Order: sequence, then structure tokens, then C-alpha cells
Amino acid sequence: MSTNIRLTGLHTSFQFIQTVRVPIAVIGTTFFPALSLLFFVVPQPFARDPVAATTGTAQLAVFAVMSVCLFNYGVGVAADRALAWDGHAPPSRQARRPG
Repeated sequence: MSTNIRLTGLHTSFQFIQTVRVPIAVIGTTFFPALSLLFFVVPQPFARDPVAATTGTAQLAVFAVMSVCLFNYGVGVAADRALAWDGHAPPSRQARRPG
């Protein structure tokens, strides 16, 4: 059980480092949800109610997490396209022909 937790922590730290190395990912992760909060939650009349304000903030936190996941998925698709059939290509015909 502790090995799984250790591997999960290691994977999370590597994913975090990979995300931080891309500047637009940092900007998108921090500023877009914050600007969304300032434009769509704070000026609304329901923001005076603590429960409604907390709900709006939680929804934007989920939006931030989902945007990071979607960005990482897009990066993975782009990397797969760059290596098109790298790991899936069958051996060449010349290698199969005898003599």
C-alpha cells in the first residue's frame, strides 16, 4: 500500500513539474479561474451569502482542475501526433523476406 502512495506522489510531482515548465499552462491555471471569479462571482448579488460564494468558488476550482487536465490531454495528443506510429509500426517488408 505504501508503494502505491509513494508512486502516486512521485507521479504527481513529475506532472506538476511538467506543467510548470510550460508558461501558458501556469498562466491558464492561475489567472483564468481567478479572472472568472472576479468577473462572474464577486460582482453578483448572491456573493454576499457565504454559502453561495463558497459554492461559486468551489465551482471555479473544479474549472481550474479540469482545465489543467484538458491541457495535459492536449499536450499528450500533440506528442502522440509527433511520433505518429513510432511504437506501433510493423517491421519492414525487407526484414520478413527470406534471402
